[in-house]
Amino acid sequence: MDIFKGMSLFQFQERFKTDNDCREYLAYYKWKEGFTCTKCSHNDAWNSPSEPFTKICKHCLRPHSATAHTIFHNIKFPLRTAFHIVFEMATTTKSLSALQMARKYDINRKTAWLFMRKYRESLKSSGDYPVDNDGGDSVVYVDEFVVGEYEGGKTGRSNDAKKRKIVMVVEATKRNGIKRVYGLKIKNYSGKELRRIFDKHIALGTEVITDGWKGYNRMDGDYDMIEDKSGMKKNNNPMNRMIQQFKSWIRGVYHKSSHEHIESYLNEFCFRINRSQWKETHFHSAILKGIAHQPFPKKLIPCAV
Repeated sequence: MDIFKGMSLFQFQERFKTDNDCREYLAYYKWKEGFTCTKCSHNDAWNSPSEPFTKICKHCLRPHSATAHTIFHNIKFPLRTAFHIVFEMATTTKSLSALQMARKYDINRKTAWLFMRKYRESLKSSGDYPVDNDGGDSVVYVDEFVVGEYEGGKTGRSNDAKKRKIVMVVEATKRNGIKRVYGLKIKNYSGKELRRIFDKHIALGTEVITDGWKGYNRMDGDYDMIEDKSGMKKNNNPMNRMIQQFKSWIRGVYHKSSHEHIESYLNEFCFRINRSQWKETHFHSAILKGIAHQPFPKKLIPCAV
């Protein structure tokens, strides 16, 4: 089966006309590398004679549907609608809010919000491909920032502020083009908290440019830390561009974000940015992420609507 490559809604609707079209796509890429029973780990199965795109384990007879053990498991609306929402999230420049999705696809707003929140969880980076200087062709920046409303009397890095604190790493070309970006929610600006993004997303020994905040002193020795206060403040700095783009996206589409969900928005934002050179396969990449992710029940989502 060919990978779906398309950016237009017309192309998408021509390819996925029914729920079974969606199940077929899921089933093919779910079992492309082979079948493994989630109950007994047996590798042989036959196709169900009564349920399309469902396999039955030859050893324990457990049925496995195309959506089982994926982020699409037990959704409360048609699978084709779910595919539509994923297509919007993956291919549109700014995505849509849950309210807009609900109106566009005739589902409940809370249902739309919950599915989108779950899907953002599946878009989280694996951390398997840390940024580096790419043999001298890349520049790596790290900075921290806040998202939220203005608070009177709060200046600088105020640790008791109510705003959402984020640390971000950007890998850019020598000409300031964006190659990759990752972000994490942090509790404060301590070296211990800032270290998390280094451990997860930056290769040891990488030259990293920061604004010289003392919290980065903890990384000396493992990384080549470079202080550049003036350079980090320039408008054309890749880090500044990504920070402003993320803030503008949150304000423009979602208007606000909570402490509990800000990192899921980072997942979605970074997913699109990191695949901007391969826009035609955005949707396919998002589907593969959803297939690989285990079901994410509502009880695991803090403050679920």
